[in-house]
Amino acid sequence: MEFEITQIIKKYQLEEAIKFIHTNNFSINTTAPKIATEFGQKILGLSIKHNGQIIGNIFYYYQPDFKYNNKIYKVVNFATIYILASYRGKGVASLMIEKTLKIFKNYIITDYTPVGGIFYVLKKFDFGFMQNTRRIVLPIPNLNFNSLKFKFGKLQKINNPMMIKEVFGKLEQYRLYEIDLWTYTFGRDRLMLGLIDRTHYRKFSFFKLKSTSKRVLWASDEKLLLKYSSNIAFKFCILEKKHFITTDTEQDYGPLFSIKIKNQFMIFPKIKIKIPTLGSEFFSNNL
Repeated sequence: MEFEITQIIKKYQLEEAIKFIHTNNFSINTTAPKIATEFGQKILGLSIKHNGQIIGNIFYYYQPDFKYNNKIYKVVNFATIYILASYRGKGVASLMIEKTLKIFKNYIITDYTPVGGIFYVLKKFDFGFMQNTRRIVLPIPNLNFNSLKFKFGKLQKINNPMMIKEVFGKLEQYRLYEIDLWTYTFGRDRLMLGLIDRTHYRKFSFFKLKSTSKRVLWASDEKLLLKYSSNIAFKFCILEKKHFITTDTEQDYGPLFSIKIKNQFMIFPKIKIKIPTLGSEFFSNNL
């Protein structure tokens, strides 16, 4: 079976690809402006066609450069891989990844959300796991800081567009971002956080449970995040009725009332580092 590979560069190609995934009820939060508002030579993804019809897509998100071993690398994140059910298991995913590796030769390539089938394809192409620890942090505050006065710090959302632009100034402005910026202060400590809202559903027999959380995508200081994450979870529980927060840190430790969960962050080449999620699919909330 022969497939045609089309690079998504032009606006009509992107719109066609978005229509394809939405028609198949996949990644409804993904919109064209979240992938690109400007069009030129930047490759935004791939469409795989058979008999002139799209049967699979992958999108690219360009992240800030990353320094590793005294060398500056360009970084690209791929996500939103979708293949029609009737074409799965026929080598389409492998074709996408193989072509991606050729296009972005000498890049660091990231995938933060590989699903089961894609995970095995990435392992075949020698992707590895990043040095990352994921934790669900429960809203039980750390009373050791000031237990007599029961102070848990101050959490405040930043709505100033200029400040947001200043904090995330390294992001390329060819697409729209959908991320909230907050500050947490405790005494002289000040921490800035980039967050998105998440909704979770769990089914138990005849019951369907819904929970909501905040996912910490970026922190100005990882040590402060680890120090105060319990308090931050507690504050979000009070302010917005969030059931927990999720953190991803390079350091492999966390607060007492937290649950370590499986690390999904993958990288090529296979190097034991963590590439921050800055500028990835997360920052457009395409989940």
